[in-house]
Order: sequence, then C-alpha cells, then structure tokens
Amino acid sequence: MVSNESFKNRRPPSLTEPQGPHIGCAESYANMSGKIHALAPTFWARLFGVVGTPYRAIEIQARSLCIDRQQCVEQVAYEDIRGVCIESHLFWRRLIVETNTGQMLTFGGLNANAIVDFTKAFDTALANFRQAQQLIEVSRPALERCFEQVRGLVRGECYAARCLVESALAQIATLDIVLGLSVDLLPPEPTLHTKIEILKRFPNEYEELCADANEKFIDRELHTFADYFDTIEKNPLTEMQRRAVVTHEDNTLVIAGAGSGKTSVILAKTGYLLKRRLATPKQLLLLAFNKKAAQEMVDRIEERLHVKVEARTFHALGLSIIADVEGKKPSLSVLAEDIFRLQQFIQNCVTSLLEDQEHYATVISYFQSFFMPYKSHFDFEKIGDYWDYLKTKELRSLNGDLCRSFEECEIANFFSLQGIQYEYERPYEFDTATVEYRQYKPDFYLTDYGIYVEHFAVDENGNSPFDSGAQRYGEGVQWKRELHKAQKTKLVETYSYQKQQGTLLTELERNLKLLGVEFNPISPDEALRILRKNKRIDSLSEIAATFLGHFKGNGYTPDGLMAHAEQYGLSNPRLQAFIKLFEPILERYHASLAKTGELDFNDMIIRAARYVESGRYRSPFTCILVDEFQDISAGRAKLIQALAHQNRMYRLFCVGDDWQAIYRFAGSDIAIMRSFKEHFGFTATVKLDRTFRFNDKIESVASRFVLRNPAQIAKTVITQSKATAQTVFLHQPRHKDDLVIPKAISMIRDDAKRRGLRQANVMLLGRYQFEYDGLSLSELRSKAPELSFEVSTVHRAKGLEADYVIVLGLRKAVYGFPSEVADDPLLNVVLSSPEPFPHAEERRLFYVALTRARHAVHLIVDRVAPSAFVSELAGGDYQVSPPDGIVAPVHCPQCETGSLVQRTSPNGVFYSCTHYPFCTYKTRPCPQCGAGLMRLEDSHNKQVCTNEKCGHTERLCPNCRGGRLVERQGRYGPFLGCTNYMKGCRYTEKSASKPTLLRGQQRATRE
Repeated sequence: MVSNESFKNRRPPSLTEPQGPHIGCAESYANMSGKIHALAPTFWARLFGVVGTPYRAIEIQARSLCIDRQQCVEQVAYEDIRGVCIESHLFWRRLIVETNTGQMLTFGGLNANAIVDFTKAFDTALANFRQAQQLIEVSRPALERCFEQVRGLVRGECYAARCLVESALAQIATLDIVLGLSVDLLPPEPTLHTKIEILKRFPNEYEELCADANEKFIDRELHTFADYFDTIEKNPLTEMQRRAVVTHEDNTLVIAGAGSGKTSVILAKTGYLLKRRLATPKQLLLLAFNKKAAQEMVDRIEERLHVKVEARTFHALGLSIIADVEGKKPSLSVLAEDIFRLQQFIQNCVTSLLEDQEHYATVISYFQSFFMPYKSHFDFEKIGDYWDYLKTKELRSLNGDLCRSFEECEIANFFSLQGIQYEYERPYEFDTATVEYRQYKPDFYLTDYGIYVEHFAVDENGNSPFDSGAQRYGEGVQWKRELHKAQKTKLVETYSYQKQQGTLLTELERNLKLLGVEFNPISPDEALRILRKNKRIDSLSEIAATFLGHFKGNGYTPDGLMAHAEQYGLSNPRLQAFIKLFEPILERYHASLAKTGELDFNDMIIRAARYVESGRYRSPFTCILVDEFQDISAGRAKLIQALAHQNRMYRLFCVGDDWQAIYRFAGSDIAIMRSFKEHFGFTATVKLDRTFRFNDKIESVASRFVLRNPAQIAKTVITQSKATAQTVFLHQPRHKDDLVIPKAISMIRDDAKRRGLRQANVMLLGRYQFEYDGLSLSELRSKAPELSFEVSTVHRAKGLEADYVIVLGLRKAVYGFPSEVADDPLLNVVLSSPEPFPHAEERRLFYVALTRARHAVHLIVDRVAPSAFVSELAGGDYQVSPPDGIVAPVHCPQCETGSLVQRTSPNGVFYSCTHYPFCTYKTRPCPQCGAGLMRLEDSHNKQVCTNEKCGHTERLCPNCRGGRLVERQGRYGPFLGCTNYMKGCRYTEKSASKPTLLRGQQRATRE
C-alpha cells in the first residue's frame, strides 16, 4: 500500500518557521557539523532490486543532504529543498525529496523505523539551518559594527581604553549565538568567517592585543603632535610627559617627582584633549586643592592655549552641585571659615554641658582620667622609651603640678575634683637625707588628714619596668613601707596594675574613706574655673574641632565610628569617653547649622556626592583632571568616584607625587594614591622620570632617603643638571659660640660666584616657624648683598624652589626635625591609618626640604642632639659633605635612649641625660683630653673616655660603686683614692706607680 502526500500541503510536524534568533539553540548550532544522521537501503532491498535510483547512502549535514551515488557524491543544499515525504510499501519505505525546481529525488528500499528517525533528524537540521541563516542575516549589521569597533581597537586607531574594550566585549556577548555557530552553518563567505574568528578570539586575547595597539597609538600620536609638545611650554616636554598626555585610559595616574613638571603635564593634557576633540571645554573639569592653584591653572591654560576652561577647588565644585540641585547657592557657616570661632563654639558647648546635670559626670570624667592618651611604663621595652614618650606630653594636673606619670596626674586630678587638699612631692616630715640619697618626697600628702599616698609602678606580682630586674625599685618600695611603719605615719598605696584593671580611683577612694577622708566634689562653677585656668577646655576644643572636620569629611556617625574603631582595634576607654562627650557637641553643632540654614566645607563634599550618586545631579564632565592627587581625602575621592560612575566613557587623569604627601593632619590619605586601582578601577600608570630643578647629587641623597620607607612608590629620577662635587652639606657647631649659618652663607656666596649667578636666592627652611624667628634677614642681606633671602616652614615651601636651601633646626627634640609631636591618637580613628614605618610623613617632609634647592642644600645640625635624619645621612651610604661631619650623640648608659649633654654647675662642667629629671645619670668630661666624656664600660667596673684618640680610663671604686679611683699624693707618695672621700668613702689602694703600700696608706685602707 502506497501513501502519497502532496508536497504542497505537507509540512513536517517538527519543522517551524523561525521568527528570529532562537537563543536556546546555540548548543545545537555548535553541534551541527559533519555527519549528523545517515540513511541507507536495506540489504533485502538491494538484493531484490527495489532501491530504484542507485545510491549507497544519504547523509544529513549542517547545510545540505549528501547523496553517495557510488560514482559520485551529490550535495543538495537546504536552500534548494522544498520538502520531503515518505511513501509506504509492504516491506520497505521510499523517501522522496522535492527541490525548488520541481525535481523529485527518490530513495527506496528503506527501513520503516530508520526513515522515521532520519526524517526527524532532517526536520531538526533544516529548522536549525533556517534559523541560523535568519540569525546571521539579522545580526549582520551588529556584527559588522562590532567588528569595526574591535578592529579599531586592535589596530591602534584610538587609545584602547578599558571602557572601550568593555563596550566591545559587551557587544560581542550579544553576538554569542552567532559566534557560537558551527563553521558548517555559516555562509561560504571567507570574509565573514575571518570577522567571526577575530571576534571569537578577542575576549581571550584583548589584553595583549590592546597593549600592543596602545603602543602603536602612542607612537603615532607622539609623532603627530611632536610640534605641539615641543612648543606648548618654554622647554619641550620630555618623553614621559608626552606619553602621559596621550595616554587616554579610563583612569590615568601620573606619578610625578619634585620638579618634574606636573603642571606642564596638566596644561598639555588639556590642550591635547581639545585638539583631538576628545572633549569640549565644558566637558573638562580641572580640580585643585586651593583657590590659588586653581586660578593659576586657569591663567596658564588661557595664556598658552588661548582657551578658557574651568578649574575649581573641591569645595567650589560641591557648592555648585548643591546649588544646581537645590536651585540656590547655600551659605557657608562662619564656623567653617574661622577655626577660632569653631573652637570658641565648642568651648561654649563644653561650658553648657558642665552646667547640665545629665552631662556633668561625662565632662568631669573626661578631664579627670582621659585628658591625654594613656600609656603605661609596661608598654615600652626600655624605660628610656617611656621617658621619651613623657617628653612629648606635659603631665600637668588640674592643680598645676608637673607629674612624673599619667597615673599620678590622674590621682592628682581626682583629689582636685573631689575637694581634697593635697601637696605633690612634699618633703617627708622626718629627715631621711644621706650622703647617697636626697630627702624622701612621697607622691602625695593629704594636708587635712596627715595621710601620705604613694603610687608604685608595679604589676600584680610586684615587678617594675624600672632598673634591671626591678631590684632597686623593689628595694625602694620596701624601704618606704618600712619607713612609714617605723615613723608611724599613715600610708595609702596605689599601683599601676589597678589602672590597667580600671580600679585605680575606686580602690583609692575606698582606702581613704576607711581612714576617715571626706569627699566633697567641687561645684560645676568651681570645676569650670579650674578647667579654664588650666586651659583644659581650650585643648579639648582644638582636638574636637579637628576631630569634627574629619568625622564629617568621612561621613561617619557615632555608632558607625565606634564600629570602625572596633574593627581596626582602635577602640579604648578614652575614645569611648571622648565620643560620649563629642555626641552632644555634634548635636549642638548641627543644630546651629540648621538654624541658620548654612553648610560647612564637609557638607559641601558629602551632600554633593550624594546628589551625584542618586542621579539628582547629572554631570556634564567627561574628563576630570586632578592636580596634587597625593593630597586626596576620602570624601573628595568619593565625589570623584560618583562623578565618574555617571558616565562609563569618562576619563580620570590624576597627577601626584606620593613622596611629597605631607598633609595627613589635614585629612589626606596617601593610601588612596597607593591603591589607586582599587578605588577607581582599571588604571594606566605613567611615571615622570626627569626633574628640571635639582642636580644629580641632591637627587641621589633625597631619593635614597625617602625610599628607605618601602611603602613609597619606587621611581627613577633623572636630573637635567649634573654636579661635579657634593651639593648636600652638613654643618654642626663644635662649641657653643661656633656660628655655622654664616659659614654656610659664605659657601653659598662662593658657589654662586663660580656659577655666575648675579642674584642667587636662598631659602631658609624650618620645621617650625620659631626656627627662623630670631633671624634678621636685613642683617643677612647687608652681609651678603649679592644674595636674596626668604624664610618659610617646609610645609609652606612645598611647590616653591630656590637656588640654595638652608634647613634649620635639625635636632632630636620634641619640636625638632623629625618632629616628635604626635597627633592625638583620638584622631587616628577619623584620619587615614598611621603608617608603620617610623617618621614616615616626617621623612617625606624632609625630602620636600631637600628638593627645594637647585644647586645645593646646607643642613644646620644641632650641636648637642643631632637629628636622627642627619645621623642617618652621616652614617649611611649617602653623598653628603663631609660624610663624617657630625659628632654622634653619646647615649645614656642608664636609660639607653637618652643622650648625654653638656651642662654647667657651680662645681664645673658635667654631662647629664636629656631625660632629666626622669633619668639622673651624670658623668664628667675626660680629665685627660677634655674633649670626650667618661662613660661606663659594659663590665661596669671602669669608665672610658669617648674620645677614641684619648683612650683614658678610670676604675670605679669597688667599695661604694659610685666614685672613681684617682691618683692622689700622700705623705708617703702616690696612691689611688675614691672620689667620694668627702661623702664618706675611705677606700684606697696602691698606685701602679708605687707598688708598695706605705704605712699611712695601710692605715687609710683599714679605716
């Protein structure tokens, strides 16, 4: 029985007309290659000759039916097939294929089951083919556009910025189905095959391809704009300056150096963007950190490029964004512009809190126990380090006493606030002075009760950090206890470990009450009087004002701040006490701003960033250029990020020098520059490698010095100027009346004359202003009329330069260089994280000082306590002159960290420790040479002169251990006697020059 169906009406049930790209069939497209399904006549059909037209097999392929006719292979393209049908016979089936021309191709002798499977496979293959062809035709325009985009990137027709690459990758992703098609399904067009192959490779190879393309692009741009780069400034731009300008990445970080032409790069970049039509003047935003710098950029660009662009400060930008959104420009609070008014406002807040019963205890607690960062003796490896720390703090109690430890100061404050009269270190009522010891002075004496209070620096086991093994300190503790017991005087003891446990004052109060001491807390008015008298409210207002600015600038809340502090291990009782006091101050501050409808500088940045992030402000800028980027703060960085994220095709171009990051105290965060990519995204980094200011000798010293901190970004600096001799000089007075500044100026005059400089300028720099307050510029000018002089602090001198620089005040001191004045640890919670490298920012500040000079730097070194920086220069592998030009300090053998300095008393010259009165070590000049001083040897049995050329030694007295054995003349000749003879030590022994003891000496020895 034969069943015939009309080809015109027959449509295979699984075959449907594609309506567009079928996303789900990508995998089947990929698999439609080679032989999919084959159909051949059965053995019996061939045997009985019922096959019909001879053929061996029919194969379904991706684009056609393949017919094997023994002598040849015939391909019937799917485009030429109108349809297929099946004729049924008793034992076999016949497949009939009709072409578009009406030709009937018959294939008999087929198995019934096989032909059904074959037909289903053919239906699927034909559907896939038709869908693929339609998909290719629909996608051709997008594919062509995408290919042109990728070709432009890999050929270097433009700078292959990451935003352009990601745009191309996104377009390629939309063509994923087309690109996933088997080659067999593609039209036989070699050009199309090539394009698809390139697009398929790009996602895996774009980094290498784009890197090569960008190098080609940069080379071409450098050639095209060579005349522009040669003439935009008075001197042609350097190779790296030019590369920085034509690099047009999403984010470009230009790492500059001192005198490397940062402003020239920004000027040239602005002109390049305009000439290349990469931006219009209105699409450019130049950002600076102060009005003067912003205006200088505007003026310089207008002068050189003859075009007006807008340069703003961050605050001006924030103000304009707020005005655009709110429809009016907000007013700036006087509290933001006048730090004195802000501190006065905070002082008034503290005063009102004292008068408020709810907050009185909070205020009193802070001023009593948390007025200063607390560190115990046990927090330091060496007691000398603790004394170094105390030198940076003035531990003066509310009663005006200069205390020897934080814990003693807290106790003194407690007595004052509780209305208990006391005397600090009043001499004990019984005489205890001896030849070896001064009169005993207990820590506190309660005058109304006759009670002594001693605070002992010991832990729970009675151990003390003072002296080796705490033996001498422990003996002193025991002596004091026995003395009070013997003299029947009342003694109350407190201990350092109680402070650690938080029980110091509670235990003291409990013990005093047991002895009948009455506590009468002073009134708020009296407390206010004491706090004002001691300027405690003033110091709090200074810290709170600085804290407030950084707190708001980082967008903190009190709760969020404490969470931040706990996360980074910064939380402590003092911070908690401060925040408890700061919260009501903050509330009053915000209320004051709300009342007047005004803003502060931080509001301008934070509110502006929020408007940009929310989309209420739409940025017209496509290119943002930032100068002095090393000074960026978290709030400013957030505003830049918000602007950049509004337009995926934005460009951010930042120029900065992390070696000159010196404004952490103002909120700058050098970590933002060091981790630039993490903050802003994919970044191209260009390092300016040439300086036009100083010579190679200054560069060698300055670069080596600043790179001692491994966190600094390493870069090579090539100088235009080469020096034939050293140009960094050390000047240290050899005696009190040795004036070295005139010597330095004399050297400068000679050098300027040799160079032919008619009017060389000299800049005198101090870490602090007081370093040059005593200098008379008029007197200097009168003595050296061919030189001009100016003075400045190093901070103010940043960005300036001079022919010669003299750096003053290089001493080891609290207000020395490096400065040992540390920011209050409270500020660490709202400032960028402190750097682990010692004096990291001070080291960069010293680098700034060194690199202000064109020709030479003269460093004025302290005679007694040279700066650690200068000691490093003199003792390290630095090109300074003279290399051994300073006398290193002699460290105190007792505390190990102090230095021995010369002092004068009625008894003559002696040397004592810089930690006095904490450390009481003394010694004297060498009696042999007078130049060195006598210092204990490690064996502690003799003293040796520090002058290596002298080598004089003296043995210590084995009897008293405090005197020295010196040769004396007696009735019977020379002998060795103790220098403590007048203090009661009668020890003598024979002299080396007189080996036999005489009778008188024997008698003296027995005595």
